[in-house]
Amino acid sequence: LDEVGVFARSVDDAALLAHALEGRANAALPSSAAFAPRLALTLTPQAAALSGAMQAMLGSVAQRLAATGAALRDLPPWPAPFAALFEAQRCVQLFETARALSLEHRCRRADLSPALAAFLDAGAALDPARYADALATARQARAALDAFFGDADLLLAPAALGAAPRGLASTGDPLFSRPWQLLGCPCLTLPGGVDSKGLPLGLQLVARPQDDARLFAAAAWVAQALDAETITQGRCLD
Repeated sequence: LDEVGVFARSVDDAALLAHALEGRANAALPSSAAFAPRLALTLTPQAAALSGAMQAMLGSVAQRLAATGAALRDLPPWPAPFAALFEAQRCVQLFETARALSLEHRCRRADLSPALAAFLDAGAALDPARYADALATARQARAALDAFFGDADLLLAPAALGAAPRGLASTGDPLFSRPWQLLGCPCLTLPGGVDSKGLPLGLQLVARPQDDARLFAAAAWVAQALDAETITQGRCLD
């Protein structure tokens, strides 16, 4: 369930590369269509996993965007099919990865990392009925996605639990990417602030499926409103 994405210095640069990958190299840049979006803030049902710095950053950014001209509201509590997306995505990823790498799992297990081998073991042992239920959860949530967003152009959400983990052993817990990945929602992450150690915190913007152009245009406005080059010098206390 990996996806192609880009890293760039600005929203326009990210869009330029995304357009090139899509064969639309002459498409207009987001800054030419930037607009103050209607935002719905959500810490998600997994908010307890967030660091104090991440929660503080999200609250601070939401207030700043509202003061700058964005329409902002809190997203209501997530209904059942959406709250279940975190575990459903994990189930789908386990089940499908174990089958995609079944040959390596059977014949080259000694060459796999212990973490990957354990992941494939768990996927191979997963009950197919749980996989079917996870896919049904995704279909049910997708059918209700427009009502979930309501009048919001974008959702404002955490990109991760907190700052990136130290070292190269892991890229971090993907918890706050799981629901959007399973729903097919395009996401864009901007620098939102730093924690008490000076490590950066990501601010995630989430759009409806196939709404990439609106995501880029709104993100261009958000980046300008937050002055992303200077907000990283702020303070978010754990």
